[in-house]
Amino acid sequence: MTAKELWDALEEKYGKQSLTDSEFTFHSMISRRYEDGQSMTAHVNFLRESNPQLTNTDFHQSNRLMVYHLLKSLPPLGSLCE
Repeated sequence: MTAKELWDALEEKYGKQSLTDSEFTFHSMISRRYEDGQSMTAHVNFLRESNPQLTNTDFHQSNRLMVYHLLKSLPPLGSLCE
């Protein structure tokens, strides 16, 4: 077995997320909500780092949808003025 064949076999076996893992990652990503006092950087990074894990799955989100999920995760505008 060549190194490439070995690498391809490892990637095939371990390189893909299972359906359950993908569903969990997707659900975590879309249900995440920013809470007052939380680091905005950490919040955005969580979303940015979650989506690449869904590459090559039916759950991978376009950049436009990622913007939508980010905006949806923020508190309503009125609550920021209180």
